[in-house]
Amino acid sequence: MTLIAALAILPVALPSERLTAVLSGRHRALAVVPELGSSALQSAAEKELNAYFSAELAEYKKFGREVLDGYEGQDPAGSVVYEGSTVISINRPDGVSLYASAYYDYLGAHPNRTMKPRVWVLSEGQPKLLKAADIMKSPVLGTARDFLMPRLRAQDAGYMADEEEGRLYPHVPEAFLPTPAGISWVFEPYAVDAYVRGDVVVKAPWGELSSILRPDAPLTAFAGHAAGTVQMLQKIMLPEGTMATVRVLRGGTVISTTEMPFRGGSVDFSVWYPKLNQPGGSRMTLEIEVPGGYSAEQNLSSSRVDRGLELTLRASAQD
Repeated sequence: MTLIAALAILPVALPSERLTAVLSGRHRALAVVPELGSSALQSAAEKELNAYFSAELAEYKKFGREVLDGYEGQDPAGSVVYEGSTVISINRPDGVSLYASAYYDYLGAHPNRTMKPRVWVLSEGQPKLLKAADIMKSPVLGTARDFLMPRLRAQDAGYMADEEEGRLYPHVPEAFLPTPAGISWVFEPYAVDAYVRGDVVVKAPWGELSSILRPDAPLTAFAGHAAGTVQMLQKIMLPEGTMATVRVLRGGTVISTTEMPFRGGSVDFSVWYPKLNQPGGSRMTLEIEVPGGYSAEQNLSSSRVDRGLELTLRASAQD
């Protein structure tokens, strides 16, 4: 399966700029930079992407020349090449999510490839290139490790991702790529596993990300978000670990679900869900359910709900 298919990302045909570098003959480099759009954010993202590939081609010319000089005037059997391209996940005036991909061969044991996710949003009206610390709860490395390592190991991957099964290497959480369905972590060969494993992708739907994303994560260009507080009206001692189930429904269909713990008789919730096109008459509902053994609908109240979703509070059937 190709990486594009694994991410459910559709290739986007856009006008583009071609950057080139030539060493000699067949030893040459090419990078294609798409024209993303006319908004300030898209222009900034395109400028940064252009600078990234320009620096890559400058490095190619320097290192590629050193490789060819090592042959002392003899023409090697292979080619010293670099091919850069861009795969776009989301391209909006207020948010861009993509990764810069490169295939290169410096006549070593095998060719290599890189994949560098880039995510831009508007922050206080200005374009911002996001880092993992902007979206993930602190401590970032601990949060990312608890979330990503079980998913990597489920693919029999990840043995190069953490230091002696302790602290995650800093590059791992930075490989995030928002998609319409959720967030994918995109890893090139060697990033988290051996070269023979090839590319490794961890995909998580928006509903599974509420436990690791900051409530103020600047991701609303890519996903819907609801946050608020639900409290018990009656003073009921809830056992430690009592959970509330938070669901987002569209036209009666659940599109996101997560669980949040009660603390002191209330639950602060933050739930992310796919940003879907909603045709006229389609209703979005936020449903919060608590165990029936501890509450009933009349014992719940909402002190705050953001984003304007219609709220439903209910208790599950009592055991």
